[in-house]
Formats: sequence, structure tokens, C-alpha cells
Amino acid sequence: MFRKLFLHELRTSWRVPALMALAAVLLSVVMRIVLGVIESAHSIIPPSVSVVLGLFIMLYGIFMIASNVMVFFYMPVRFYRHSYSNAGYFFHTLPVTKSAFLAAHILSGGVWLLAVLAMDLVCIAISTAGEFVLTTIFRELWRMLEEFAAMGLFSGSLGVITTFIILSLLIAPFVFMTQCCCAISLGQRFRKHKVFGAVVWFYILSFLAGMASSLLFGFGLFPSIGFDDGFSTGLAIASTFFSRSATVSVIQFLLLVLEGILFWVICVRRMKYKLNLE
Repeated sequence: MFRKLFLHELRTSWRVPALMALAAVLLSVVMRIVLGVIESAHSIIPPSVSVVLGLFIMLYGIFMIASNVMVFFYMPVRFYRHSYSNAGYFFHTLPVTKSAFLAAHILSGGVWLLAVLAMDLVCIAISTAGEFVLTTIFRELWRMLEEFAAMGLFSGSLGVITTFIILSLLIAPFVFMTQCCCAISLGQRFRKHKVFGAVVWFYILSFLAGMASSLLFGFGLFPSIGFDDGFSTGLAIASTFFSRSATVSVIQFLLLVLEGILFWVICVRRMKYKLNLE
């Protein structure tokens, strides 16, 4: 039943991400044309046309950010509708456990969030006509890291560090979905202000997760350093960070996994305890 529910979520939730992706690709093509015009005839473009082109570039950037935000909010809203709105009366009669129900929404939402982030990279490639800016940035960053590794600043393999950073980036959308679902479930305690309660709980969970990370890396992995000399302090912190970079990358990944598990457990327990449907 979980497989059917998961596939159902994928089939019924693709329209908004696909629409945003299609619009982003079309605007990226136009953006490439606009940049080509500016590059080829920059000195002879009338001021009024320059203003219009500049306005389009600004609106393009706003749309790219807004489309991502829309998809990132659309997926948690689907969970809320299927769990705690009138539709919840139907979905909770299905022969599926609360854990499977939650997993279907988190996995489908995480897949579409990853797809949207991948589409952002594609749009950047289109708007720069194949001159992939991020490729150049990553290449330079990798060269710099290799130089640091050759100097003996890294405590572990550069491949291990890169692997765990990539793994953290891949699971981050799924942890985000789990946190949103957890906040929505906890927000049901506010009988008359459920949406407000969900927003409040989301920021509370984010604050707690940030505090845990700060305490761990501030007092667990890094030694206490005096702040008499800002420059030497910065060098000491950087040296300590690079010398423990492999440990940091692994612990960051494990901490992200732990956050997802905790959010999952809280959400499932809350769903089993009381649904509080509309």
C-alpha cells in the first residue's frame, strides 16, 4: 500500500513543479537572448531599452527565487491537506500505517524539491549559453581544496569530505520536508490558529537544531580560543576547522540524519495521538 500511495503522490503533485520548471526554462532562454543583446550591442543600446532589459533581469531573479519558495511551500501544504483538512477523513481510512502515510509524502516532496534544485542548475546553464558559471566555481574550489590537502591541512581524504558534503545536500530536502510535517503536526495543538502554530513550531525546531549544531561545533569539536587578537583567532579557527574537516563533514551528515529521525518520530507520535481534523 505504501508503494501505491507514494506513486499516487508523485503522479498528483507533479503539476506545480513542472509548471514552475517550464516557466523557468522559457525565461532562461529569454534571459540568454537578453544577455546576448547586451554583450553584442552594449554601447549602442538606448537608455530606455537598457532600463527595460535591466528590469527583466531583476524580475528573472525574483521569479527564480519565488518559484523555488512556492514549490518548497506547496509540498508541506499537500501534507497538511491530506492529513488535517477535510481530505484527511478519506486518507486516514486507507489501509496504511501513519508511518507509511508520512513516508509517502516526505519522499515524494523530497524528490520534487531535488528536481527543482536541479532545474535551477539547468536554468543557469541555459541563461549562460553553456558557459556554466557554477562549473568554473566548482573547478576553482576543488583546485583550492587540493592545494590545502597537499599542504597537509586536511585530516582525512578529500574524497571522503566531498562525499559526505554531497550526501548532506542530497538528504537536506527530505529532512526539510520531515521538519515541515513535524511542525504542521505540532501546530495542531493550536485549535483556532493551526497555520500560525505550524509556523511557530517550524521556527522553534529550526532554532533548536541550530543551537544543537552551534553547541556541538562551538564547544565539542573546536577548542576554546581567546579573542584578544582577531587575526590570530581567525587563523586558529581556520586551522582547527581544516585539520578536522573530515570529522566535521561526517558529523554534519550524521547530525542532519539525526534531526530527520527526531522530526519523524515526533510527527508519527503526534499523528497517532490525535489528528485534530477540521
